[in-house]
Amino acid sequence: MKFFSIAALALVGAVMTSCSSSDDLTENTQQPQPASGSKVETFTTTVGLDGGTRALTPAGIKTFAVGETMAIIYNNGTSTVKAVSHELRTEDIAEGNKSATFTFDLETPNKTGAVMYIYPAAMATETDPFLNYNALYTEQNGTLTKLASNFDYCLNVGYWSDGNLPSLTLVNDLAILKLTFKNDADGSNITNSITGLTVSDGKHTYNVTRETGDGPIYVAIIETEDDDIEVTATDGTNTYAKALSGKSYARSNIYPITWKMAEVIKGKFSVSSTKQVYFSKGNLQATTSNNGTNWTWAFAANQWDKIGSAAANTSITNNKTVSTNGTVDLFGWSTSQTYLGIHNSTNNNDYRGSDFVEWGSAKEVTDCIGTGWRTLTSDEWRYLLVTRTTTSGKHYCKAQVDGHPGVILLPDDWNTSNYDLKKCDVVNLAFNASDIDKISLVNWNSIFVPHGAVFLPTTGQREGTTVTNENGRLYYWSATTGANTSGESANANQVSILGNALYPDTGAGRHFGNAVRLVRDVK
Repeated sequence: MKFFSIAALALVGAVMTSCSSSDDLTENTQQPQPASGSKVETFTTTVGLDGGTRALTPAGIKTFAVGETMAIIYNNGTSTVKAVSHELRTEDIAEGNKSATFTFDLETPNKTGAVMYIYPAAMATETDPFLNYNALYTEQNGTLTKLASNFDYCLNVGYWSDGNLPSLTLVNDLAILKLTFKNDADGSNITNSITGLTVSDGKHTYNVTRETGDGPIYVAIIETEDDDIEVTATDGTNTYAKALSGKSYARSNIYPITWKMAEVIKGKFSVSSTKQVYFSKGNLQATTSNNGTNWTWAFAANQWDKIGSAAANTSITNNKTVSTNGTVDLFGWSTSQTYLGIHNSTNNNDYRGSDFVEWGSAKEVTDCIGTGWRTLTSDEWRYLLVTRTTTSGKHYCKAQVDGHPGVILLPDDWNTSNYDLKKCDVVNLAFNASDIDKISLVNWNSIFVPHGAVFLPTTGQREGTTVTNENGRLYYWSATTGANTSGESANANQVSILGNALYPDTGAGRHFGNAVRLVRDVK
């Protein structure tokens, strides 16, 4: 919080109030007794609440109440210390509860420099930045009622003058996000189903746990200025993500916001030394009911879902068309020469060109799955599978999940206490080997899904209309063109994992039909 650090105590203050010696006062049993020889003086100061402040109360304006206390941070000649006021009495409160006079017993105050006011006193700490934000990060439940009664922080800084404390106006310290969530793929409102929510600006992370119910969801945050915001949400089954750049949310404001959220797998995977990604919930699929005149794009419902040698993978008749309606999930490399790789030609020339058409940003695709998706580059696949540093020391594991053969990708923060997979980073291991890791559906859903693991099913490879090795090999496209030996390249780079080999970035003829698994960047 840049505004109210120790440096802020040099700010100029306002009008001062009266003070008197402690010899003129009766004993205050609520205050700790001073050390022997210390000089205690009693001060009063009147403060107001900003009438324009959008505070956290439902009415929008914070008010004082009997029994409340305020803290001040001041210098006692040797150090910066905290003092807590007497409790407010009825006669201390005025102007419709928007003004109050607080009384302090201060030990040997240095009556120069700045003094910070923090209200309520429970929010004050002894050290810079003098505010206790810890509960703010972990104890929000998404309701305005909870925020108003627990996180309604007001403060300001003034200046001693003529030996008196300043009178000033307190300003609400937090920004409030009033959130509505929609599914980016279909535009449906998912606010009421959200049970968990995390908002992070890179410096502070706020966790909200709530019961399902009517939205919007309220989140109190420390003000941001041109920060990158990352949001994740869950309904207990699905995980959604949103990344925003350069967002400023000023304190003392409420921001009604609607965010379209993309459904993702919650694990974060490094694909370079500076970048992480989320994976989509399944492989990309295109479905037609009119022989290719129109296509609907979606992610597979389950991570292990694949079409293999079923229609329409094996019934593509030409560019974009099929003889049998159904779903395609093995695509030739995507350039402007073909409709996003739906083509049965075995001639690489039909897929030539350097103008890769990104599946994740093609309008017909984003109209169905939302924006922000992309294909990993060849270098990113290699970093993911070979180079990155992980908590467990493992990158990928050949396995069967509920009998489906494939590869489990472990997120960066996976550790062996989650589940100690044995056949990881092992090249020479068939997907039907007797000693391969076999994960039950129960364990997958209860252990792997909550910790963000990704499963890539064996897909086989399509050539023309023939699919081979669908249970023994997996092939996924990258966004990287292949080696260019003469003129335009007829190759593109793929990642292939076989029963006896790993090729994270090799060239392949563009006419081959491979799977596509999209990702989105983590901010």
